[in-house]
Order: sequence, then structure tokens, then C-alpha cells
Amino acid sequence: VGSFNAGVTCGFLVRVTLNVDAFRRKTYDMLMEIPYSYTTGFGGGAGNIGAMVKKGFDADVLVNIIKTKNIDWTFKANVNYNKNEVTELFAGRDEYIIANTGLKLEVGKPYGEFYMPEWRGVNPETGAPQWTNAEGGITENFDEAVAVDLNKSIQAPWSGGFGFNVSWKGIGLT
Repeated sequence: VGSFNAGVTCGFLVRVTLNVDAFRRKTYDMLMEIPYSYTTGFGGGAGNIGAMVKKGFDADVLVNIIKTKNIDWTFKANVNYNKNEVTELFAGRDEYIIANTGLKLEVGKPYGEFYMPEWRGVNPETGAPQWTNAEGGITENFDEAVAVDLNKSIQAPWSGGFGFNVSWKGIGLT
């Protein structure tokens, strides 16, 4: 329930193989540490933090460059795209800052966005580090720095790789 997967595989002259998978999946009951009222005697525990939609695709290609009795040389590559969005949080919340991690969950945004003091560089005159303060200006005192939503997620949307396999009479190199 709540997921969709589709894929296609095809080969051209048995030298090129292409595989593409697309998906859309809704995840419910995501478990994570959540805060409890201190009247329970505990500061927090594992609980259902909400729901998320994840969609994307994976694509792989394999090319047989040379294939003889003694020599086998292939090229392979893959690319993957993932996009996710938090759709629901516990107790009707719209956002939840995960304590001591520098991460925030917010409905309508990707999972695990950075929420921390914004680095503003180095003061060229003194060499001191600088951050954003509560007024939106710059401070060199980290205790005056405020956490802001950096609109960047811990998860890269694109990933991929490539490589070669070469073998000669059973001796291989990857």
C-alpha cells in the first residue's frame, strides 16, 4: 500500500543492456527519538514521527566492449535520483528540530534539512570566524549565533558511478 515501482530492461545486439526503475513510495510510521513530557519520568523515546513520500529512478547500463573466448571487457555505469518530502509529523506539528543533530524535519520539505548556525566566513581583518546573529547580521561570538534553516538536505538527490571490468583467460581487473 502506498508504493509504486516500474522497471524496464532491454538489450541491443546483446552488447548493451539498459535497466531503468522508477518508484514512488509513501512511508508511514517512521520511527525516531521523540520528546516526551517530563511528567512521564522520561525525556524521550522511540515513537512514530510521521510520514514521507519518496520518488525517483535508478538507471544502469552495461556495455560489452569486447567479448571473445579469452578476453572480456565491459563498461558499466549507473545513475540514481531520489526526492523525498515529509508529509506528516507527530502530534500535529509542522516542524520538529532533532536535538543535538543540526537537523530539522518540516512538513513539505525534504527529510533531514540542516538547521544550525549559518557560517558567514572569516573576518578578513582579524581572521575570526563569523556566523549569522538573531538580527540577521554577523557575529564573531558563537554564543550569539542563531540556528537557521539552510535549505540543504543531508541526502544528495543525485548519485551515480561507473567502472570497467577486464579479464583475460580468467584473470580479471575491476
